[in-house]
Amino acid sequence: MKSTFKVLFYLKKDKISKDGKVPVMGRITVNGTQAGFSCKLNIDPALWDEKTNYLKSQRNTLSREIHQMLENIKAQIAKHYQSISDRDAYVTANKVKNAYHGFGDRYKTLIAAFDYHADSIKARIGRDRAQRTYDRLMEERRCLMRYLVLKKLEDVTLKELDVTFIERYYAWMLSDGHCGKTTAFKRTQTLKCVLYVAVEQGWIDRHPFLAFKCAPDYKPRMFLSDEEIQRLMNIELRYHRQRAVRDMFIFCCFTGLAYIDLKNLTYDHIVTTPTGEQYIYNRRQKTGTPYHIMLLPIAQEFIERYRGYPGKIDETRVFPVKSRKSMCTTIKRIAQKCGITKNLSTHIGRHTFGTTVTLEKGVPIETVSEMLGHKQITTTQIYAKLTANKMKEDVRLLTQRIGNLYELTQPTTRLLSKEA
Repeated sequence: MKSTFKVLFYLKKDKISKDGKVPVMGRITVNGTQAGFSCKLNIDPALWDEKTNYLKSQRNTLSREIHQMLENIKAQIAKHYQSISDRDAYVTANKVKNAYHGFGDRYKTLIAAFDYHADSIKARIGRDRAQRTYDRLMEERRCLMRYLVLKKLEDVTLKELDVTFIERYYAWMLSDGHCGKTTAFKRTQTLKCVLYVAVEQGWIDRHPFLAFKCAPDYKPRMFLSDEEIQRLMNIELRYHRQRAVRDMFIFCCFTGLAYIDLKNLTYDHIVTTPTGEQYIYNRRQKTGTPYHIMLLPIAQEFIERYRGYPGKIDETRVFPVKSRKSMCTTIKRIAQKCGITKNLSTHIGRHTFGTTVTLEKGVPIETVSEMLGHKQITTTQIYAKLTANKMKEDVRLLTQRIGNLYELTQPTTRLLSKEA
């Protein structure tokens, strides 16, 4: 059966601009299927013939220019139609329209580029990326799709993207998208990352979102005080599983390990030097960044306590780590028993190491950053805000160092201003 193909132009009269012009729309018809599109062109309705669905004449310069634009559009669409017909047995108007918009080429759309990036992350799960990272990407993809659907778009070509797109997406997330500033910030950062990939792959020549700037609204990092750590260590717990969770949490407080790195910790990662010091050498699963930690004596005691302990994934593991949810639930219950009102999670142990255990004790921030496996020291600065205890101790040491170095030459008396 012979294929039918036609391109028709018409005016969208319900979209009149302030200057009286209306958009020119196009409609592709193939084998009884139809697909509409915008020509991205506004004209004076007086130039249009409703009967022929085309310009009345091409006598003046403006009409000739519009005529040339429409003919170019028709020629491009016909070229895509012929290309699809040559390789596909079944051609539809949507296929032709998508090809005209650039959807036909692999990874030339935003969602396709996003999926390419997500697939690369998925392939690294278990090596240097966590399942949660991929799950978060999928949630971000669903958020982006909701926005596109609201804009009546199935997808958008990479070549169409500009800074206005991400500005409007960010504004939508903060309003109708019901996202906080930090969540919206992270999702725009992901889109920027996807577009960097697109540039590297040669799908686009330049990054369209570089001019866009926004800032997160980071909440102060929560951590335990020395007294709260001691309370957790001293409390009597009835069940062995509770004791194990408490001990693993305290171990994180003295090593800075995140939950997933605690779960992955094996005896092969622990190295003993000829002088007896013990270190953990490994890479963070979240970022792949190497880290090494010199173990404090109390951390070494926990490692020895759980040698041969039942319930581990295998005998190479140091601790019997269960699910993150189970561990968080248990540590919250233990905290309540201790009278600790802070909303504890597995990550609070890492924050505690970065503040109470290290920085407050005078460990340089560069050393803390290395032990936490941070790529940038600015990340450590977020974890380790200056606390009142740290300031008090620093000023006390400063007072000792100054001593009697500075002395007033006059006695401390009230100075009265008197005119001679």
